[in-house]
Amino acid sequence: MSLKLLRQVLPIVLVAAAVAGCESQSASVTEDDPGYKALLAGDYATAQKEFEPKQAKDPHDPYFELDLAAAYQQLGRLDLAEALDRQAMVDGKDVYPPHTTFARDNGKSIAFIACENIGIARHTEGCAPVAVNNPPPPPAPKNFVVFFDFNKSKLTPDSERVVAEAVKTAKETGATSIQVTGYTDTVGSDSYNLGLSVRRASAVKSAMLGNGMANVSVDGRGFHDLLVPTGPGVREPQNRRAVIMIGGNP
Repeated sequence: MSLKLLRQVLPIVLVAAAVAGCESQSASVTEDDPGYKALLAGDYATAQKEFEPKQAKDPHDPYFELDLAAAYQQLGRLDLAEALDRQAMVDGKDVYPPHTTFARDNGKSIAFIACENIGIARHTEGCAPVAVNNPPPPPAPKNFVVFFDFNKSKLTPDSERVVAEAVKTAKETGATSIQVTGYTDTVGSDSYNLGLSVRRASAVKSAMLGNGMANVSVDGRGFHDLLVPTGPGVREPQNRRAVIMIGGNP
């Protein structure tokens, strides 16, 4: 897919779009399109005749809007051209052709190009900065740690407050991924502590579900990945914990 920008030594710059397919737009104007060929040849009346019914049939296709606006511009019908360009600024705000004729136009949305065309017609400047089609990074995961009494999986009052804060954060951030992982100290067998760690994570999950959360996953790691490294058989309170991760995986 490419966005063709035909710049001629004319009072008004012509912009034509040719698209062979786009994730956010179905194929609309190909390079073999009669209207597009007419634009390239400078036959703007024919281009207008070709694009008017297509744009009327699909009034929110930003490529049709730009092409028809280009024909109107070259025919001196600036009011009609500006109206279409302004609509393209709405319909084309999230449409980013991956290839453009000029490298300086890479990363520009159709909305931005339409804004530039209005400025060209009016002999003014003032479009917003180029918006590049880079999605924002996901928010960094945030951890909450819940501690347990020795050999217990029941939440303490302090733990309940931590869970409530985690739920509040998840709701405020709109998190869709919540992972709870349980741990133990090194007292007891590996198999017993793996089960205890899962029960601790499950207790946290139940409390979160009771506070309106959903899609909470649990895991248990027993005395593996100790917060405070110790030898076997050591009661270490900080190792008796469950970690709530909002927005990511541990």
